[in-house]
Amino acid sequence: MKQMHFKKTILPFLMVIIAINCSCKSNEPDSTQQNKVLSLNFNNNTNDLGSHKNTMIVNNITFVKDSLGNVDGAAYFDGTSSFITSASNNSFDLKTSFTFSIWIKPETSNGNLVEKAMDMNGGGPYSFDYIGGRPRILLYFSYSEYFLLTGNTPVALNKWQYLAATWGGNSVKLYVNGQLDNESTLKNKIIMSSSKGLGIGIYQWNPSGMRYKGAMDNLEIYNTALSQTEIENKYSQYK
Repeated sequence: MKQMHFKKTILPFLMVIIAINCSCKSNEPDSTQQNKVLSLNFNNNTNDLGSHKNTMIVNNITFVKDSLGNVDGAAYFDGTSSFITSASNNSFDLKTSFTFSIWIKPETSNGNLVEKAMDMNGGGPYSFDYIGGRPRILLYFSYSEYFLLTGNTPVALNKWQYLAATWGGNSVKLYVNGQLDNESTLKNKIIMSSSKGLGIGIYQWNPSGMRYKGAMDNLEIYNTALSQTEIENKYSQYK
């Protein structure tokens, strides 16, 4: 009888654990998960949950409430000394396709979100930022040839919003809060590679400029272009 009572007691407990584990799994297909080269959910840590498990170098990051009100669920950058970088990693060479996906609550009208530095001075092979309040994606194919796409919708200060940029080899697209904001055709190009690491919240060739100030959450980088439906789903997940 004692053994039977134990089974009746432990079974509901195990079912709860299984339900919790299942609910925490990503609803992305395995193939998409494998294309995720960086995933920082900033839940009171800066661990990379992506397929490459990159080690991030963190300076003066604190944690604040996220868009859903979860305590310590988002990273805060102070605009002066806060930044995150990585060691050199070929997985960050996004030559022919990418997706940048990020939630931000900015406090200034200019800020660098994600950038990979060039081997020579002059920016990076790519950067995802906002200047004059408008999101931008900047790509370099050589030191003298580049592509720039600027969004139409201004970034809202002191308010959570979702930004994304994608390129699948045909057109570059910018999204604001899950909606397509601007796009431009881009074909037959290869983004430069570099031996430098990734910079988050900092412009690496000019560390005092373009510092991001505000909260940041759920930063993801893919080496493939997510569809508009996938972008909409990411926005709906945390709005």
